[in-house]
Amino acid sequence: MVMPRFYPDRPHQKSVGFFLQCNADSDSTSWSCHAQAMLKIINYKEDEKWDSKKHTGYVGLKNQGATCYMNSLLQTLFFTNQLRRAVYMMPTEGDDSSKSVPLALQRVFYELQHSDKPVGTKKLTKSFGWETLDSFMQHDVQELCRVSYIQCKHVDYRSERIEDYYDIQLSIKGKKNTVEQLDGDNKYDAGEHGLQEAEKGVKFLTFPPILHLQLMRFMYDPQTDQNIKINDRFEFPEQLPLDEFLQKTDSKDPANYILHAVLVHSGDNHGGHYVVYLNPKGDGKVSVKEPIWCKFDDDVVSRCTKEEAIEHNYGGHDDDLSVRHCTNAYMLVYIRESKLSEVLLAVNDVDIPQQLVERLQEEKRVEAQKRKERQEAHLYMQVQIVTEDQFCGHVRLEPWGVLEDREQCYSRTLGCPGGQGAVL
Repeated sequence: MVMPRFYPDRPHQKSVGFFLQCNADSDSTSWSCHAQAMLKIINYKEDEKWDSKKHTGYVGLKNQGATCYMNSLLQTLFFTNQLRRAVYMMPTEGDDSSKSVPLALQRVFYELQHSDKPVGTKKLTKSFGWETLDSFMQHDVQELCRVSYIQCKHVDYRSERIEDYYDIQLSIKGKKNTVEQLDGDNKYDAGEHGLQEAEKGVKFLTFPPILHLQLMRFMYDPQTDQNIKINDRFEFPEQLPLDEFLQKTDSKDPANYILHAVLVHSGDNHGGHYVVYLNPKGDGKVSVKEPIWCKFDDDVVSRCTKEEAIEHNYGGHDDDLSVRHCTNAYMLVYIRESKLSEVLLAVNDVDIPQQLVERLQEEKRVEAQKRKERQEAHLYMQVQIVTEDQFCGHVRLEPWGVLEDREQCYSRTLGCPGGQGAVL
């Protein structure tokens, strides 16, 4: 789907954008192609703008030029309602409006929740900086644990260690499962048992309410000495049971997860575009006003099918066209089914601290006043008037020629006749 974007400084015929994917016939890293594309617009009405709020109930984020990656991540964080509520509760009363990252994030979330138009992020990006990274230091965060193990196949030997983790990275290149075989020249040194064939893997002690899966789409290629994008097909389900990966399961709380967000990259390692597909409610109920899946493409939000959000982003090859799909998922967000209602509990106005609301509304009022003054500046001119008392009280004596020159200058400025007898 192609959405028209309207900019005040560009003609409409240049405001429609689309992503064109070109595929080479070989795996060479250096090649060129020439392509022609014809865009046919159907059912277009003059001067009709796409209203994301009207069609989906949500608004997008403005792209500053190369911020589509950040926009996708921000939308994902915003629709993690439990996190949004926690962001609102961060103490920012004494923070500098232009330097505080938490306050800037609160501002963006508040606008996304209340605005009818796409929300800007310039204040947020302006607040970023290496010196502000301490704002995101993790304090009292629940550390989750996993066990990395190596199990020998033919002898009774097992090595394991417990590690903390905050997300899970999945290698997708040619991988059909998460178990790595150590055999051949890659045998494991089992001490007194010598080199042994073994199985290397991970078992988890706990899983969090919200699970982030990072698909390792980008990697370094030593043959070409550059980063490359892995477009291999990687299928992911809408419902993900994970009990088999736990060292010890809980029958009262099975580790079943529901897909909440699919972050997608179109392009290669040199560039491209980022969007996110979100299931905002996560309840699986079909509703016209609250569609199951929405596509967030910067400032444009549109409804989409479950197939567009999931199956279309597996990557891999198209069997019919024999081309590689360069549009695929690079990050997945799952929510534990038993925690779904808690994590996605609606955030209402009463959940936002009143002092934060008042501060943000006052900022908007001041900005609106300044914007009005700038827009009306051309309607006014500044004139300095000198009264007779001020003129007589001027103690410095000026040569008559200087006064005469000033008289003529003032006369031209005010459009009054000059000359002898004119009053300054």
